[in-house]
Amino acid sequence: MFDFLFGPSKQERFAQLLIDRIRLAGETKEILFHKEEFQLRFYEDGDEAGVANLNNLYAEYCSIAKADRDEFLSQATRALLSYRKEVPEDFEDARHDVRPVVRSRAYFEMLRLEQYFRGGPPLELPYVDIGRHLLAAPVFDLPESIRAIDQELLDTWGVSLYELMEIAKQNLEDSEFVVGVVGEKLYALASGDSYDAARMLLIDHILEFKLEGDPVAVAPNRDSLIVVGSDDNEGLAMMLDLIEQSSADPRPISAIPVRLFDGEWETWLPNRAHPLYPRFREFEVQSLLGEYEEQKAMLEGVFEEEGIDLFVATYTAIKRNESNEILTYSVWTRDVASLLPKTDYVLFGDPGRLGTVASASWDKMESIVGDLLEDLGTYPPRFRVTEFPSDEQLEKLGHDQRISA
Repeated sequence: MFDFLFGPSKQERFAQLLIDRIRLAGETKEILFHKEEFQLRFYEDGDEAGVANLNNLYAEYCSIAKADRDEFLSQATRALLSYRKEVPEDFEDARHDVRPVVRSRAYFEMLRLEQYFRGGPPLELPYVDIGRHLLAAPVFDLPESIRAIDQELLDTWGVSLYELMEIAKQNLEDSEFVVGVVGEKLYALASGDSYDAARMLLIDHILEFKLEGDPVAVAPNRDSLIVVGSDDNEGLAMMLDLIEQSSADPRPISAIPVRLFDGEWETWLPNRAHPLYPRFREFEVQSLLGEYEEQKAMLEGVFEEEGIDLFVATYTAIKRNESNEILTYSVWTRDVASLLPKTDYVLFGDPGRLGTVASASWDKMESIVGDLLEDLGTYPPRFRVTEFPSDEQLEKLGHDQRISA
């Protein structure tokens, strides 16, 4: 009874299953499970020698039939141990196995941020921005997994990021893929090779789609790319339905669309008067909320281990009853060194006084007390604050009724 009530969680049992498999496969490094970050960490001679984030693996494990889970654990083990396979030092031997991937910017930036607060050397993972929320990066394609390509490997090969991305895109274009068309309004790529999201980089193919308006694309996960026309409300509604259906899929990327304009992808939402704006806005906030929650959990785990006294403020979303408008806010508290997320509004709190002492939109706050913000230059954005606005500044900030009411 007590073992059942107080035994290890499902996540802990999953981590232990994976550790056992990795050890059986011959891994000699010490492996420790870090519950707060949901990571496996590998150590060699007392030094950290690798990290495996388990969120996506666990989500995928839970989503498949129990009869398939044993094989999934075997595949995951082979993927985690693929680092043993050497990437060719001669670029000519490697070039045919280079592919591009598209991911949320949080994919790399959380690794950089963790390294920064742990005091480690800067993590140099080259990538190209796609709008504000996505990135494209070159990877080395292995049978069981993909290997990130860092700046050191680029230097060894003697190629630039631009050159490598062009080669990676050509390799992707040369591979077979499937495009489905729904009602001559929506194009869906779902080849199941983990590179469908990256096919948004094949601009010439995207431009061949018969669309009303500019191409608008969304990559809910690695194995899905949805493209419709910016002026096609029916197609946009179909896109929203597919985003909703894929919201629980493992290995998510982003529910925030991009628009192809002058040959470049840019972050896109319809204007506020558009009938579908509220649904797109809701998915935008859901995506950012998930990324901020994952970032917050990582930072809190690092700060606890490293003894860093910084409060990680929460990204909070609310829906106004009278208008159904979704607003986001964070709280800046007196005498609390904090990392603020970038939100629509900021509330100012003083433990010695009831309620909020001020509230303002982010833009107004930045115009009045922007000198108190230290931009960490990460994604999703975080700003370090160690001082609180003066009484004069609080008076200028005032109380914004859109968030205070």
